[in-house]
Amino acid sequence: MRFGQRPVGHMLLTLLALWPAAAVAAEPLPLPSVDFAAQGTFIGGGTLTIRHHGGMLRTDMAIPGAPMPMTGYFDLATRKALMVASTPAGPMAMEVNLADQAGYGAMIGTGVREGRDTVAGEPCDIWRIETNRPEEPVRSCITSDGIALRTDAVVGGKPQTVFEITGLTRGAQNPDDLRMPRDVPVMRLPMPQPGAPRPALPAR
Repeated sequence: MRFGQRPVGHMLLTLLALWPAAAVAAEPLPLPSVDFAAQGTFIGGGTLTIRHHGGMLRTDMAIPGAPMPMTGYFDLATRKALMVASTPAGPMAMEVNLADQAGYGAMIGTGVREGRDTVAGEPCDIWRIETNRPEEPVRSCITSDGIALRTDAVVGGKPQTVFEITGLTRGAQNPDDLRMPRDVPVMRLPMPQPGAPRPALPAR
């Protein structure tokens, strides 16, 4: 009996030794914990500026071919966003739900650390982000104080950099500049139903 039990004991010890490596638990992605302003680029040749204060994020995006920039206001705590665009009838806002990732300057969700990198001179952790489409992975390089510097995703079957910060300055931001506007007409988009497919792209 001893000879029959010994290999089993060794197998159990081996499995126990491997278990921590095989069962890496996903963690909440770090959110920005400091005020900052940044400049960056996004897929399609666009440029943007980002500002953050107290869980509120503002992005001003210049989109190629668009006559006017688009401004996004993101509440990272409630996962709500307001996208404001210029129209012939005046400014129009679209309210959306951050069911997936905010993408530009901050990421929402859970993920697993995969390594380290440097973006715009800043060290950051590479996170593989959990989505409902594991065949199209999303990775983001996030600093220790929660600033997402770069996001890579599979777009059209090809890995691409969706967003990347090119310049970053930490420092106090004016809260008034980041408040969601209340004087523009708002169109509310339907919220995703539980279990419904959601895009893995972090762009909003």
